[in-house]
Amino acid sequence: MDFQVSEYCKLFIEHGIESANKYRIKNVLQTLYKYISLSDSDKLTEMDEKKLNQLKNKELWLSTYKSLNDSFELKAIYLNKSRLDESDWEKYYTVLEAELEDIRKTFLIGSFTTELYNLPMWAHYANNHHGICIEYKVQNKQFIYKMSYEIKRSDVTSIMTNLFNDANKESRNYEKIERVNWALFHSAMIKNKTWEYENEYRLIYQNKQSKEKGDIIALNKLGISIFNIYIGINCTLKYRQILKEIAKNNNYGLYEMYFNDQNEYFELSNKKI
Repeated sequence: MDFQVSEYCKLFIEHGIESANKYRIKNVLQTLYKYISLSDSDKLTEMDEKKLNQLKNKELWLSTYKSLNDSFELKAIYLNKSRLDESDWEKYYTVLEAELEDIRKTFLIGSFTTELYNLPMWAHYANNHHGICIEYKVQNKQFIYKMSYEIKRSDVTSIMTNLFNDANKESRNYEKIERVNWALFHSAMIKNKTWEYENEYRLIYQNKQSKEKGDIIALNKLGISIFNIYIGINCTLKYRQILKEIAKNNNYGLYEMYFNDQNEYFELSNKKI
């Protein structure tokens, strides 16, 4: 059976974090893909040089949530101000919002997908096929989470007020605090249902240096490795030459995508270089 968010949450509620994580990790795929945009210029840009150096050095850029392309990242949960007003918590609204923001800042995010042949993703994330798609093998699944796509957001007013109360007591219920933090942390794995076509998996890593925009992390720390590089059909000659050199020096498989004009379906294929 495929990973089910409902089953994951049920295990967490009934048996705790350890049981839920075992289920999650068991259902993480061994192979994931990441699209990377490259310029349509014949000259190597500064930004693209940084991206290609990460391939050479076996590294990956992870972003803070504010640096991602969705303006509504981590908006799956919210504080209901009217409920706070009714229960005399209005004066703490700013404090609770700050607590939520502190939680959001504690991790870095890397986005992956199960889709290699997804035409919209080649257009949106690989600069209209000028970029590449990287195939990664997952050796350590502890940082990988499957996304859930929902229509509605979750009201966490009660959760946050309870957390605030417990955190300020002399005798703290640490198990309860840990469970609440787990629930809030997982807001990073929920997006609006309109993004469902991406079939996203996320790599979540602790923001140890408190970087504002993100950080470059070695792949061996993340538990993943590069297996193949797939070159988009519009990738320029300059970038193709650089990618061939990178693949050769690092023993990566190298493929180029193509569209078969004789096929009745709108499908991409690839061939080894």
